[in-house]
Amino acid sequence: APTLALTLASGVVFILLELLTGAYGLPFWFEPAAALFIGVAGSLCLLAIWLHRAVRGLAEDAATPPLPPHCEGCGYDLTHRPEEGRCSECGLPLDASLDEQRSRPGSAWSRRQTKRNWWRELRDVLLRPTSFYRRLKLRTTHAAEIRFAARNYVMIVGLAWLWICAIGTWELLREEFFSPFDDILELAFDAIVVLSTVLCGVFGCWLAHRTLAALIVSWWLARRELPDFRWAAKVIAYESAYLWVFCLFWVAIFTSFIYGEMWVSALLGDPNGVFFFFIGMPAEAVLVLCGTFALAMLWLVRYHLAYRAIRWSNF
Repeated sequence: APTLALTLASGVVFILLELLTGAYGLPFWFEPAAALFIGVAGSLCLLAIWLHRAVRGLAEDAATPPLPPHCEGCGYDLTHRPEEGRCSECGLPLDASLDEQRSRPGSAWSRRQTKRNWWRELRDVLLRPTSFYRRLKLRTTHAAEIRFAARNYVMIVGLAWLWICAIGTWELLREEFFSPFDDILELAFDAIVVLSTVLCGVFGCWLAHRTLAALIVSWWLARRELPDFRWAAKVIAYESAYLWVFCLFWVAIFTSFIYGEMWVSALLGDPNGVFFFFIGMPAEAVLVLCGTFALAMLWLVRYHLAYRAIRWSNF
């Protein structure tokens, strides 16, 4: 229903702008199709917010199941604690599983949400996922994790917009000087269109992130490998940090294409792209697709590491 309503609203706006353009003649820099694109970007953002609230409401209504203590090393049931103070199966000291401060002290971001802690958690999630998830508390609310993911999305949108605007402005300055009023209006509208493009792109990243995570978590839950789906929700929120890897890869590769043009084909001795003609795309497109696919496969490995680190959490 929300998707249908937003689609109808965007269509109505587009038709009205087309009529106004024909009847009254809007300024030359104003394109109804671009305005429609802005409406679509705004609609996608509203849809993402609506879905987020719906999922959060479902998570808050679910009851936490009672769980027996387990060994953090092998999952052995520690309801009856061995007298020797070690797990009977793997020999791990009981304190490493049952002492909250030693086994699951929690993330710095969940305790205090500051810029320094956000940078620290971003670094640890990306570079040390196993150790990060081994100290993460799972049996708590995930409000802090939601804010962590939201900050990632907002910063990605802002920096991507600045990157595109900077490249576009640099190219315009290289080509011509423009008049003060009309071109400022045109540039302002173009900046809004660019922001809408970035929002659509980030929505696509968000959708891919959530789709991949949903498939993985569905597999975990179907095999009953996690006792509570909210544990997986925390992992999904922190794994939004991995979107920075995709973004940095795309920024680096597309910047090289803007200023180096078809450098990959030239490097392969095939400047006209004939070598990759049989698959219908130039070498540059193959590089982007293969690199993105490789990063996605690495993401699957990261989710596996996260699962192994949280599956027997006691806190």
